[in-house]
Amino acid sequence: MVRGELDAKFGKRSVCIKNGDMYLANSDELHETSTPEYIDNNYHIVILLSYDFIKSFYKKIDDYKFVLNGRAKDELSQIIRGMIPVVEDKPTFYQLSLNIDIIKICKILLTDCLVKKDNVSFSNMPNVGYAKKAISYIEENYKNEITLDDISSYIGLTPTYFSNYFKKATNCTFMYFCRG
Repeated sequence: MVRGELDAKFGKRSVCIKNGDMYLANSDELHETSTPEYIDNNYHIVILLSYDFIKSFYKKIDDYKFVLNGRAKDELSQIIRGMIPVVEDKPTFYQLSLNIDIIKICKILLTDCLVKKDNVSFSNMPNVGYAKKAISYIEENYKNEITLDDISSYIGLTPTYFSNYFKKATNCTFMYFCRG
């Protein structure tokens, strides 16, 4: 959810997300966002749903992606707008309220936005678990410096093998991915 403007890049495709709009990036989509320099008053809400969390609801998720449609977008927007005062005011048991909203978001995504993938993507590669585990680790530890040695040790691969694997799986180097 955006107030102001947000530039988003999905691979080679760039879009400008305007006030009140939302976008969805699937787990196997490399993406980055930035705010135009001339805008001072931007407000962005980012909700990261972990691959393992979604997979706990639907085991065949690797064969699908999420695509927003009008009705789902309206429902998601309403839920997210309702989350804003909860996050800002932090009433008693606010984490419970947010967890309920996250479950509602998952239900909408899984029931209304699930589309079969057309072609082979990194989710169909052998040992895709390494890439997904690495991306989850990066998302959970993005505030800390993550070295190639740290993540390859966490994944259980040599740094050289992990670096080559990650580049092949994501079409992006590990270092570039961490900076994005």
